[in-house]
Amino acid sequence: MKHLTRRPSRGGSGQALVAMLRPLGVLMVAALTTACPAPPEDAESEAAAAAEPTEGVFGRAPAASGGIPAVLTLHAVGAEATTTAPESSVMDQLGLLFSPMVMVVQVGDTVTFTNSESVAHNVNLRDMDSGAIVFDADTDPTQSTTYVFDESGAYDVGCNVHPGMTAFIYVASTPYVTVADADGTFSFSGVPPGSYTLVVWGAESGLSDGRSVEVVQGRTELDALGGN
Repeated sequence: MKHLTRRPSRGGSGQALVAMLRPLGVLMVAALTTACPAPPEDAESEAAAAAEPTEGVFGRAPAASGGIPAVLTLHAVGAEATTTAPESSVMDQLGLLFSPMVMVVQVGDTVTFTNSESVAHNVNLRDMDSGAIVFDADTDPTQSTTYVFDESGAYDVGCNVHPGMTAFIYVASTPYVTVADADGTFSFSGVPPGSYTLVVWGAESGLSDGRSVEVVQGRTELDALGGN
């Protein structure tokens, strides 16, 4: 009678191998976990703080109203008014839009309004504080017209031919001027340390009375929400 020797099943050896390796796998996972600890809970906040600029003036003003942002100016206290040489800027009419739609210039600057399309346009400027129309001129295709802004303030730019075309120009009497973001956040750069009067202009409230602020070396935080 012939005796047969039974070979171990492959399944059995595989299970044995898995059983042998399982403790090793646990040790490997544990080693990896120890080598790569989870970041601290405040790591993101620390990274955000490190990314903040360390120079300049920062803060929050009233949010934009009707698509028109708040404008902030800083006027040096006890110093002669800082003047800059007059400059020229261009606001174009193209695609039934003014471009750019928001512009900041200095008192004495000239703005040239151009028409770069084959449609007749018009340019009218309205003082947003008094409501007075200070300029009204047609701009035929490929033609232009100019205006010198000799009074500070906010001006609404419109086209009598296409009422949907609007833009906004702010004329500042100080070189320290900035346009806030839609949510009201703002920043100034290049402002020397010293005492200033902060003035905030908003589409709904107009000019604020202004308040005294101190700009320090490094980073200065200002709350302009109560400025209007």
